[in-house]
Amino acid sequence: REQLAVREKLCAVEETGAEGERVDYRIHEVVRALDTDQEDKAGTVARVHSRGMVYEGKIVMKAEVDAFKSEKRF
Repeated sequence: REQLAVREKLCAVEETGAEGERVDYRIHEVVRALDTDQEDKAGTVARVHSRGMVYEGKIVMKAEVDAFKSEKRF
């Protein structure tokens, strides 16, 4: 994994999509929304189906993820 990270930096490629990161619709495609009663988890990635890719600052492929949403209703 470390060698891959070095190669990515040399090639200006960055992987996106990791459990626990905040959902950013520019780089994440939310496949499924999962309820959570933990407010701090709402809006974060719960599971990664496939990683995304950014090349030289441009989104090549969005990460496909499941994300937590709040159970609270207003």
